[in-house]
Amino acid sequence: MAVSAATLDFASQAFGTQSASKTITITNSGSGVLNISSITVGGTQSGAFIANHLCTYVTVGGTCVVSVGVKPLEAGAHSASLSINSDGGTQAVTEKSISSAEPLQN
Repeated sequence: MAVSAATLDFASQAFGTQSASKTITITNSGSGVLNISSITVGGTQSGAFIANHLCTYVTVGGTCVVSVGVKPLEAGAHSASLSINSDGGTQAVTEKSISSAEPLQN
């Protein structure tokens, strides 16, 4: 399993509004179907981030896209991790850093 981005950084976003999405692409570079058991956002500020995907498996040589956005609900920069759990051998859990700058006041 290969994942396209090590980090996703978002600019300042107004309170209560969702940013444009950024994407991470999961590529199956293995010799069999890659089964995705879960894709989650974790950490103490994870509620500020939204991850959308339809990834349950990725065929050999195939890809799947995860879209991530931020919707800040409090002051301060936010950070979390995106975990991709799969049966992809030694990379069964891949964590990616996601963060946003100080939210803008409405």
